Amino acid sequence: MYSDIFMRKINLNQILNNFFLSFSFLAPRLYLGTHIIWFCIISTGCDQQKTPVIHANVDACLQCGMSISQLNQACGYYYQSDFQTFCAGQCLLTRYQSIAWTKRPAAANVYFADFQSSNLVTVDSLEFLLTSHISTVMNAGVISFKDHELISSHKKHDDELITDWRGFQIVKGKPDRIVEVTISQKGIEPEVTMLNKGELVEWIITPENEKIQDLIMLKGYDEMHNIRVKVGGFPVKIRMLADKPGAGFPFIRSSDNQIIGMVKVAGAHTSDEEVM
Repeated sequence: MYSDIFMRKINLNQILNNFFLSFSFLAPRLYLGTHIIWFCIISTGCDQQKTPVIHANVDACLQCGMSISQLNQACGYYYQSDFQTFCAGQCLLTRYQSIAWTKRPAAANVYFADFQSSNLVTVDSLEFLLTSHISTVMNAGVISFKDHELISSHKKHDDELITDWRGFQIVKGKPDRIVEVTISQKGIEPEVTMLNKGELVEWIITPENEKIQDLIMLKGYDEMHNIRVKVGGFPVKIRMLADKPGAGFPFIRSSDNQIIGMVKVAGAHTSDEEVM
């Protein structure tokens, strides 16, 4: 009887030993396998962040429907996880604005082709040459470069402008609103203008009489600096992109440094507020 019990203990010990040997053999592989799984997950996530590719004569412009043949002027953006392609900057901007008017979700990760290499680059890393002297797709009048020296070498006329993505939107976009004000010795009428965040606004500033001349600025918006009102009573047109909300941006008159009007921009200050 004792020999049977002894043999059973031996068999049990062998089973336990075999189990731990097997586990010690598998453990490194389980550890490695776990890391491989995580690597695959991370790699998949990285793939989604890779720069997209537009295929010549295969992809089409979402706005005009034309086949994209000139890759050095192609562009696109992600919208609801899909990369949407465009043949020219003006086509993209038209659709981009239409999405912005619907408030959410907004288009994200905008790419334009570098004119020299045809590689797609995020707009934050590009400069834009606005020109009527270079042949462009759909007469968009814009080409983009990653290299500042290259874009400077392509600018050959005084009426050409080198700007950034925000400047491109201001100059080439369709205004959401036209605001007309009158400037006099007393100030600007109406004194307070209410805007909404994200609006592209075209201002028409008209002197009260032909003798008025001055230099005014809207503090907080660089594109509204150095607004020159000249003798003759001619209206001044200028644009701004109201992308900074605030309870009061002052119009300041340079001749006496006085506040002569106010602009209020309503809207969320953070992306978290926009979701709410």
